[in-house]
Amino acid sequence: MESIEITDQERAIMQVIERMQKIKLYRLHPELSPPEFQLLRILSSVPEGITVSALTRQLGVAMPAVSRMMRGLEARGLIERCVLPEDRRSVLVRITPAGAEAFQKFEGRMHRFLEELLTNVDPDEFYRMISTWDLMMSRTELLMDKHIRLMEEEPE
Repeated sequence: MESIEITDQERAIMQVIERMQKIKLYRLHPELSPPEFQLLRILSSVPEGITVSALTRQLGVAMPAVSRMMRGLEARGLIERCVLPEDRRSVLVRITPAGAEAFQKFEGRMHRFLEELLTNVDPDEFYRMISTWDLMMSRTELLMDKHIRLMEEEPE
């Protein structure tokens, strides 16, 4: 088999991706799993509530996983479910005052972290970096899907 030489650019992007994966921002809210945090984030933006099916679509997670997550959050008093009187088959999910308070606490931690991270960062450099990183992420997502499909088509 032919030896493949990794270029300096390839090595650099692999190192940055590996470092980004190690950061794990969810450690700033250890009381919640990343999907639970995302669920509370969605609910905090719709205080009137959202149907379970809409919530499932927004999370991009299978219904059984969302149901388990909701049971856990409900048991901790962070969310509530109620049946819609006009359609008894539909369930509305809302963040509770305790859930909103917990979410604000976690957002505060994130804000303090990011504020400190961005201290003394030149805004022009920052937005150039974000624009470049966004482009790289978009390309990465597209190519990852393509290469996974190619791998699945490979003979065993």
